Amino acid sequence: MPKISLLLVTLFAFTFANAQSYEEDGEIHLLGPIGIRQIEAQPPYNQWFADNAKKFELPERDYDDLRQKLNALEVNVYFGTWCGDSQNWVPQLIRLWDKLSLDRAKLHLIALDGRSEHYKQGPNGEEKGQRIHRVPVFQFMKNGQEVGRIVETPKNDLLTDVAQIAFGYPSIPNFRAANYFMSQIDERGTDDIKTNLYAHYRKIMPWVDDLNEMNTLGNVYLRAGRMEEAVMVFSLNASFFPEEVHTNRMLARAEEKAGLLDAAKKSYQKILRLEPENAEAKNALERLEAE
Repeated sequence: MPKISLLLVTLFAFTFANAQSYEEDGEIHLLGPIGIRQIEAQPPYNQWFADNAKKFELPERDYDDLRQKLNALEVNVYFGTWCGDSQNWVPQLIRLWDKLSLDRAKLHLIALDGRSEHYKQGPNGEEKGQRIHRVPVFQFMKNGQEVGRIVETPKNDLLTDVAQIAFGYPSIPNFRAANYFMSQIDERGTDDIKTNLYAHYRKIMPWVDDLNEMNTLGNVYLRAGRMEEAVMVFSLNASFFPEEVHTNRMLARAEEKAGLLDAAKKSYQKILRLEPENAEAKNALERLEAE
């Protein structure tokens, strides 16, 4: 075996000795709790880590108060080695932490799955109950309680968002509608949500800018096998964007998978009203009628 190949095999063996992983499309991705060095020092992750860490610069000023506040916090970092936003922002958060001479042991990295059948899930359910629908999520914790989070990208800039959380004035994270709906489901349960669905619809409607926010949330529930929640979210999204084929398609697929065949038929029929030549809807209706 050529020396360079042997070296690569050795490096990969070292990388994955203490982490779960999977291969997809020729790329190997990490899963579950990992150490910072596994993305900072090991290929292929070290390249994007180094490139993106350089993007963060700490302005020259006194940070003693901020350092003291952050010393009292820990951060759960939910991310994907397959995710461009994770590759961009996780290294920058770690660089910020280092620049402030904070303890790296207080950063807890959890790599989530990018495959469709395990979408944004940890190998041992690490994401469950944490309202993870976009990555990365920087979840700031104090004494076991969440005091703020950054979702996918900073609301302002990374330093500002981190400082606001540290001093107790966090910005409202991105994807307010999805965050709200996940929290309501966790706190109230689906029966309560269904009973007051129109009230929730009216509350989050001003926060929904495009169909992707709730669509992503619906997919998270769908891949986790939480069919009731998935149908509920896709139904809301189809209400927000009733003339979009995609929102109605996702609702129809979820209804069919959940066994709600009459509802699925109606959703596929609506797709055909919007797009009469839609082959998927035609085939689905033929299949459902045959059943």
